[in-house]
Amino acid sequence: MRPRSAARLAWSLFAVAAVMSVTSFVMVAWNGGASATGAFGPPGLIGVFGLVFGTVGGLVASRRPENPIGWIMLGIGVVSGFQEGANQYAVRGLVVDPGSLPLAAWGAWLGEWIWVPITAMIVIALFLLFPTGSLPSPRWRWVAVLGAVSVAVASVGA
Repeated sequence: MRPRSAARLAWSLFAVAAVMSVTSFVMVAWNGGASATGAFGPPGLIGVFGLVFGTVGGLVASRRPENPIGWIMLGIGVVSGFQEGANQYAVRGLVVDPGSLPLAAWGAWLGEWIWVPITAMIVIALFLLFPTGSLPSPRWRWVAVLGAVSVAVASVGA
């Protein structure tokens, strides 16, 4: 991919993360600050992750498209914004005004398991690939494979 195309893609993904995060903030206000049971932190916190990781990922990926760290952070930003949006959609459709939104149960379902890949991207991928974008040595490949298998099992289990 050419650097200019990579920069456009990076900023487009940042825009998606920002829109999803800001939408989730609007939905938090619309829901009156209501939270889903079992939610992580106060309502809207995951949306903040979406903005922070999306911004840093956009900056890194647009300037160094060959380094996967920026793309991973963009992925975290997009998925975090999507998770918070799904959570707030479910809260509106199931708790605040039951039956008012279609597919609210699907939003709750998505919000309950999508945190697993987000956490894996942060804990496994970023720590294994930081700062160069590659594993420290080929001996670390088994850790990456074990992490990927664990994420798949945990996602299905959740």
